[in-house]
Amino acid sequence: MGQEGGAAELRQYPRVRMRTPFPCAFFYSGWYGGPEGNREGLGVVFDISRRGAKVLSETVPLVGDEVTASLRLPSQISSTVIQVARVRWRKAQEFGLEFTALSKTAEMCLHGLMAQSLNDRTEAMRELAHQFVIDNGPAIFGALYLDRKKLDYGCDSLRHVDSFLAQVRQSHGMEEAWADVVLRVGAYVGEVIRRNSTHHAWYWIDFDSAKALDPTACADLGGDVGVSAILFSGSREFALPLLQVDRRLRRTCENDLLSFAESMMNWK
Repeated sequence: MGQEGGAAELRQYPRVRMRTPFPCAFFYSGWYGGPEGNREGLGVVFDISRRGAKVLSETVPLVGDEVTASLRLPSQISSTVIQVARVRWRKAQEFGLEFTALSKTAEMCLHGLMAQSLNDRTEAMRELAHQFVIDNGPAIFGALYLDRKKLDYGCDSLRHVDSFLAQVRQSHGMEEAWADVVLRVGAYVGEVIRRNSTHHAWYWIDFDSAKALDPTACADLGGDVGVSAILFSGSREFALPLLQVDRRLRRTCENDLLSFAESMMNWK
């Protein structure tokens, strides 16, 4: 694949531009010593995703070379090692790496970096979900329709949440409480997805962060309460539980909350 094609394919995964670039080292795999015979090189990472990075270095590997990369991620005591990274494109003193073999530890370190670099709203949304669940929390509109014993963050609990939405949809005063219901119920639905997903370590970001990561995907979403917080997988996928709740309330979506959550949790 040509230089431009390789770079385009690598950018399928949203990247974060680092405000403060961080150092890295890379070591050539096997016995091959690189284009100048070097066994290793030093560089600086300017942007990164969970699947690749852009590196500035005086030692530029050839396209197709495989290296082991050691990344000094910000706020991490020890280096994060990427066992196998393939060079997908190169320019003068720049090249792009695709991470092709990641340990679970390295994946979680990269996930943490992405969360720190974006406007992470995970704690705030977790708290909103908790308020929806507990009996002694803030007053929830339509609370008399809730059986909180059923709100155990299990997938089946979403059947009860759908029933709750069907009741409050018709309740007097719902228009004034609309945004609050969408936020709290959407937070709960998102937390069910986060707790039960096996393919992605989802976390919450705000709309502006999602738009920065993928302007095309967010172009038609607008900026109302349904997209005020979005689940991000850390690679390419977004999930919109708040928007799903909003659509269920408006009766503009046939898929129930359980089907929606299962589709997100099964997304590979």
